[in-house]
Amino acid sequence: MDQLHQALFQAPYNKFNRKFLCNFIVNTVQQEILHRLIPLFTKKCNSGEVFDLQDVFKHFSFDTICKVAFDEDPCCLANDTSRPQLVQAFGDASHTVVKRFNGLSSFTWRIKKLLNLGSEKRHKESIKIINNYAMNIIKSHRESKEEDDDLLSRFSSFEQR
Repeated sequence: MDQLHQALFQAPYNKFNRKFLCNFIVNTVQQEILHRLIPLFTKKCNSGEVFDLQDVFKHFSFDTICKVAFDEDPCCLANDTSRPQLVQAFGDASHTVVKRFNGLSSFTWRIKKLLNLGSEKRHKESIKIINNYAMNIIKSHRESKEEDDDLLSRFSSFEQR
């Protein structure tokens, strides 16, 4: 029993050791900065175009999160029109969750959720969009059977054992 117990707890440690995970995230962020963020800033500055810096960083964050978590590149930073519904849904869902915990009363959002009203209705719709996106990625990962360095592939490898 001790060997089984040790094997079960050692496998995740080997797959998710801190050094590997930090290196993977740092490399992913560096690649996004070098190949997308800097060229985008250069292009916008050279053209004299006015742009929303907060929006650029939102797209940068979203691309990086998808790359690290799913090895999926939505290319939101490279293409302003790429998957705007998904980025909006992600932003709306995050905003709603933050509002829930910064609000004075948890009772209010719970009632809105129960009655499917206002921000809670939008939250439910946003989560549906995000879940559909994530499920499509999971399905394609399962079909490809490739093991990459992203978090989804690493978690999937446990399931297949």
